[in-house]
Amino acid sequence: MDSALKSYRILHNLGQSAMAELLGVSLSTISMVENGHRQLPGAAGQRFMALRQEERNMEEGNTANTDISLERLQTSHMYESAQYLLSYKKDCEFALHKYEKQVRDWKNKYQKAIPQYILARDTIKGVQQNIADAYLAAEEKEKIVAADTVIQIARQKPEIVMVKIEGLKQQIRTIKAMLGKKKSHLGMKAMESITFPLLLPENKDDNKTRPLLTEAERENLSPRELSSDPDA
Repeated sequence: MDSALKSYRILHNLGQSAMAELLGVSLSTISMVENGHRQLPGAAGQRFMALRQEERNMEEGNTANTDISLERLQTSHMYESAQYLLSYKKDCEFALHKYEKQVRDWKNKYQKAIPQYILARDTIKGVQQNIADAYLAAEEKEKIVAADTVIQIARQKPEIVMVKIEGLKQQIRTIKAMLGKKKSHLGMKAMESITFPLLLPENKDDNKTRPLLTEAERENLSPRELSSDPDA
C-alpha cells in the first residue's frame, strides 16, 4: 500500500497534503503510510482502491459495458471534483496572501502618515516669526506628503479588499468542508435511488444503442418526470 500510494500521488502530481485531503486523512497519516509505518484507515483505504480501479477502467477504455454503475459515476466525480477543488483552493490561498499583504502595507503607511501629518501641522502652528522660511517649507512639505499618503490609501478602497479577504477565507473553509464530505455535496446522496443505465440497447440482439428517451417520448413526460431525465 505504501509504494502504491506514493506512486499514485507522484503520478498525479499531488503533494502529501493534497493526497491527505483527497482521502480525508491527516498529513501525518499519509507520511506514515508512505514510510511503511502504518496502513490507510478503512474508509480511506477503500477510497484509494476505488480511485485506482477507476483509473484502470479509464486506461482500459472499457466502452462495451454501457450500464455504468452509479458508484462508478460517483467515484469518478469525487476524484475530479477533488482535483479542481484543490486547484481552486490554491488560487484562493494565493489571492488571500496577496490581499493580506496589501492591507498590511496600507496599515503601516497609514499609521506612519497620521502622526507625521499631526507633527508637521503642530510644528508649523507653533513656530516663531523669526524661524527661517526654509524650515517652514520643509515642515509644510512633510504635512503635504503625509496627507497625500492618507488620500492615496483611501482612493484604493482598502475596505473592499478586506471584504475580499473575508470572502476568500470563507471559500477556503467551504472547500475544506466539501473535500471532507464529497459524497454529500451536489445532492449526490439523493441520487442513490437512481438505478437506470446511461444507454439502453435497442433490443437484446442489436448491438446499437440509443438514448434513454427519444424526442417523442420526452414530449409525453410530465414536468416532474422531465426534470429527472438526464437528456432533458
